[in-house]
Amino acid sequence: MLARNSWFIPSHIAGKDNVMADYFSRHTVAQHEYGLIEGVFRKVVQHFFFPQFDLFASPELHVAKRWASFCWWKEAESGDAFLMKRWPQRSWIFPPLPLLNQVVTKLSTQGHLEFILVAPVPTYGAPMWMPILKGMINHEPLLLGRVEEVCRLSTGKKPKIPGDLAAFCRSRSSSRH
Repeated sequence: MLARNSWFIPSHIAGKDNVMADYFSRHTVAQHEYGLIEGVFRKVVQHFFFPQFDLFASPELHVAKRWASFCWWKEAESGDAFLMKRWPQRSWIFPPLPLLNQVVTKLSTQGHLEFILVAPVPTYGAPMWMPILKGMINHEPLLLGRVEEVCRLSTGKKPKIPGDLAAFCRSRSSSRH
């Protein structure tokens, strides 16, 4: 940034104003193994399409027969979604939320990939990945509700995570709902 004669000025945002970021700064990626409850998942796929590949899954939580993970599982078709050169068409992407910036960056290199991405709805300011994601989707985001109400952990319990989620989609059907 110095070469462009630009400067960043860091500032503190109180946790109460940035609840989701505050939560994720205190927890590890391993604590993010959760998925949508069945009724909410059905709502998403009826609205958009049924995914053929699940990119950030586990043996307990995957929505397609073919899946990859964010860590190595012998049951996965691919051990690490980030090591895949091309992500499959009609991918379901519900990554551990701390990985969203990396996920959106990877999506931007995938050409016209059809995908459904489940991500938080920002409550304070837009995260760096949001404008990039909005430039890729061709459907209005589908609001899903509060994380603790629409998700379940691999244990079946509800995660205690603040904030709301939405499903973002790009598909061959370019109509916006």
